[in-house]
Amino acid sequence: MVGIFCLYRLVVFIIQAILTRTASVHIKDIIALIVADEALFSIGFVTLLYVAFAVVHDPYRQLIYITTATTPTETSSAQTTLHTVLQNRTLYQFFLFAAVLCELVGISQSIDGLRLTIGGSTTGTLSSTSNWVKASILIIFLATLIQVFHTVNLIWLCRRAPQKPEHLNPNSPSASSSTLVFTSNQLEPELTNGQGSTCTTLILSTTSILLLIRGITSLVITFQNQNDPIIWYTLIALPELLCVVLYAVPSAMALFVSSKSGGARGRV
Repeated sequence: MVGIFCLYRLVVFIIQAILTRTASVHIKDIIALIVADEALFSIGFVTLLYVAFAVVHDPYRQLIYITTATTPTETSSAQTTLHTVLQNRTLYQFFLFAAVLCELVGISQSIDGLRLTIGGSTTGTLSSTSNWVKASILIIFLATLIQVFHTVNLIWLCRRAPQKPEHLNPNSPSASSSTLVFTSNQLEPELTNGQGSTCTTLILSTTSILLLIRGITSLVITFQNQNDPIIWYTLIALPELLCVVLYAVPSAMALFVSSKSGGARGRV
């Protein structure tokens, strides 16, 4: 994962460097590079965000079931509906797809506007302040908040999860859904015991904070029409790279891997 992401981002950084060195070139000569840069950058972060969501999604849903079955609490229909929406993987995928689509539409409209003014000495770069691009950034920010919500709740629920949920039935609706019926041996090493607990909790928390920093920075830059390279590399590019490096640590993926290899106890 780290190698693929770094190679992917290397291509984007090369394009960024070319665009920086060719700032004085006529816009019509670098439109293809501008489109590639904007599209690859948007798709790259959306992919990373979905991976971050998937890492905590399945364990979170399973722990919701375990905790509710063990210590049931009264919840309103509105809370239940909100929880259902936030846990819907398909809906989350749709949000991310909509964000990429809005980004591409915004890029297309900006390019059309630039082509209309290319008749003389127009130079510059693609504007990122169109309404479509703003909508894309806003959707991605909301998706980031959902990922942070899942991470915080996953860590909190792991502290409340029963050590031995024998009451769970492998043939129950939960076991036949897209989640795994965890055993206590699968739950404990990742988030409920000693050093593994501290390491995994720290990694998941740090990655969510980094994603949130990246999302807030992107939101501010877009809506205030700022394009400072120092801010961009420090608060947007660097957090992405750090997230990927942290996810390369085995402890970070322990819960996700266990939910994908549950054997006869469940399926994904």
